[in-house]
Amino acid sequence: MPYMGYTDARNRASQKYQKEHFEQLNFKFPKGFKETLLKHLEMTGETQAEFVRRAISEAMERDIAKARESTNFK
Repeated sequence: MPYMGYTDARNRASQKYQKEHFEQLNFKFPKGFKETLLKHLEMTGETQAEFVRRAISEAMERDIAKARESTNFK
């Protein structure tokens, strides 16, 4: 069967999958930040989503390590 393009059924299935498996977060930054970020991403080869996930994960790991040190929690 020839390719029928992006059908309404395919669109609905894609939207359903996205809704069931992903959450969306929106952030606002000062003007000019996006350009700086895009230049950085071009240098690293990461997507915006990959960079944000990595940055958040690394910050959370640092915060947890700091909290463990300050409470002697091991």
